[in-house]
Amino acid sequence: MWRFKGQIFMKELLKQAESIIDKRFDKNDPNYGLLVMGCFALLSKFGEDYSPIVERVMLETEFYIGKKPLSELLKEGGIDAEDAFRGEEFYDTEMTVTAISSPGVYLSIGENGKIVFERETPAIFCTTIGEDANAILNAFVHEVAHLIKSAINIVYSDAPKHFLIRNGLNIFGYSFEKNSPFEPNDNSMFDEVINVLQTSDMMRSVKELDKDLLSEEVYSFYKELDLDRIDLLYGYNELTSFVLPLWSNDHFRSSIEDNIVIGKIDRIRNDFDSIMGPNSFHYYSTYLDYVDGNYDDEKLMNNMRDWFDRMNRTYIMRTRVLDMAKRNKKQ
Repeated sequence: MWRFKGQIFMKELLKQAESIIDKRFDKNDPNYGLLVMGCFALLSKFGEDYSPIVERVMLETEFYIGKKPLSELLKEGGIDAEDAFRGEEFYDTEMTVTAISSPGVYLSIGENGKIVFERETPAIFCTTIGEDANAILNAFVHEVAHLIKSAINIVYSDAPKHFLIRNGLNIFGYSFEKNSPFEPNDNSMFDEVINVLQTSDMMRSVKELDKDLLSEEVYSFYKELDLDRIDLLYGYNELTSFVLPLWSNDHFRSSIEDNIVIGKIDRIRNDFDSIMGPNSFHYYSTYLDYVDGNYDDEKLMNNMRDWFDRMNRTYIMRTRVLDMAKRNKKQ
């Protein structure tokens, strides 16, 4: 009975995904199967409430996908590859990155000295050179998910020359002093880890999809997928392993997914702190940023594993107590 209901639901999601993609792309497009499968996966995660945002992102984003180096695809989109990969890091990074995204949001100072907010067309750049279908679909969905979580409530201002730009959990701070922007950011790695975990969830929906529901054009891409491996965690492996136990906790997952698309980051932070104590979210996030880039420090990594393990176990224990108290109160 569950499977019957599940397949009806999946059939409707697949129909919706094809309907969205058909508004813009021809069925003969070489990336049609990837686009439909990606859209289906995104709808399976973000649900009915956010399906208009999924549709808008899929219809308004420029997609640069092809058997070309990422640097060439970026050039086609008018982006300098070395700027995108921060100069000297470019050549090493391009060898391991399949896709990147650009939300197209910028702040600058105009000739009159006023802050100018610019919104260009968002873009996804995805190379298919030397990559299997799993990696391509995973990378594509990962990057589109970033754009969905930066589609609304993007810019905040709490002072005449101080702005925050949000992309998921990631917050970029722009403080314009002496006509020069200063750009610190918070929650960078926490946001990436959450995106990896959400993408794995979405790949699981693809894995559970009945192939008999697929059109010929979509099946031509789907049959290239290795379903036994498709829902593995791709990217940020060490950091993701730190957070994975929390992702299995219903309270934590709901706190993230109820608020991250609409940009209610304060709700996520305050909920975490109410359970773990003041500034706990800040420390949890900051330590993820600190660990990134220090993987060769074995002592540090062991200490961080122990710290995250203790935090996770405490969070899980305390939320279980909260859930029990709520159930008893209802009775």
